[in-house]
Amino acid sequence: MKKLIKRIISFFAVITIVPILCAFAAGFITDKARSAGNSVYSAVKELSFFGGREAQTSAKESAAQSEKNEELTFLITGIDEVGNNSDVIILVSYDCKENGASVLQIPRDTYINSESYPFHKINAIYTYAYNKSIKDQKDVSKAIKAGNSELCAFIEDTFCLDIDCFFSVSSKGFGRIVNSVGGVDISIPFDIDYDDESQNLHIHFKKGENHLDGADAEKFIRFRSGYISADYGRMDAQKMLLCALAEKIQKGLTLPRLISLTKELYSNITTNMPLSEMLSFIPSAFKADMDKITLLTLKGRSVTVDGTMYEVQNKKYTYKVIDKYFKPGKLDISDIDKKGALNSPENETINGYYTDTAPFSINGYKASEWGKIADGIPIKKKK
Repeated sequence: MKKLIKRIISFFAVITIVPILCAFAAGFITDKARSAGNSVYSAVKELSFFGGREAQTSAKESAAQSEKNEELTFLITGIDEVGNNSDVIILVSYDCKENGASVLQIPRDTYINSESYPFHKINAIYTYAYNKSIKDQKDVSKAIKAGNSELCAFIEDTFCLDIDCFFSVSSKGFGRIVNSVGGVDISIPFDIDYDDESQNLHIHFKKGENHLDGADAEKFIRFRSGYISADYGRMDAQKMLLCALAEKIQKGLTLPRLISLTKELYSNITTNMPLSEMLSFIPSAFKADMDKITLLTLKGRSVTVDGTMYEVQNKKYTYKVIDKYFKPGKLDISDIDKKGALNSPENETINGYYTDTAPFSINGYKASEWGKIADGIPIKKKK
């Protein structure tokens, strides 16, 4: 029973961190753990910190729901505690029948143009709704949910999607999660040296194998100045770190580490997804296929307007990505951005790229090949 409980805790650690690990961590579960899938509903009763009677009831409900669930679309946000912006925005579509997923990173500086907001960056939507909620209700938990709900609504409307739920974590919360597993080992493909006295931020890593604790992991995912592609380089580096964390879980943790990880996940992640819904996806998550999980970036063009840099998205490219990976064969290009929230017709540069109909290639990585990501990150040469 102890071994089974350990496997179940390990699974819950993985399935809960799936949003944070871009949904592909489930594919790291061992064959031995998969064999425990049929017993998960009874074993979860032993885990008192999942909610006692509530967890037991949820498990029973989930057993009935699991066969009905075919696909789950959810949003992941990583919150920068300095500016309180959603600096990490990831859209995930998890296919329970095919045991795969599409994972799309949306640049935080994506240009938006909506009468609803007095700003033009997508990552400020969260902040806007959060601040409004705090002012009205003075409840941090409700404000976090309000910020994520507002961002979900904008993405749903713009990308013609139905988002089932969201998962949100702060940068420090992510650091605590990394510490709970004893840190992670990652091979960094270049030296990193960066100092910002104004933020008391000092980032120094040597090329090669590095062991990162929570604080180091926070620094690594924040660094971007050394990448030629700036934020896109940082997003690829984030993929590397998340994969390293998933690998750490896959290789096996002690029972105390697994319990610590699970507690940190539940303490540091805010979600509107009921536990019963999480449990309902256990059977398919045990079968997740790394070769069927695609990691993508919604890559736009950098444009500077009034001294501020934005990433402008192309309508055709956005349509191609959503149509292929999130709603195959269900969309027409006219369904994307019906309100023109990603365009500024008055700005010739923005409008020109947004409406460009030239052929576009969609580049993605298979989760099983994440080691290739580092090779594709262009870096600045030191003077």
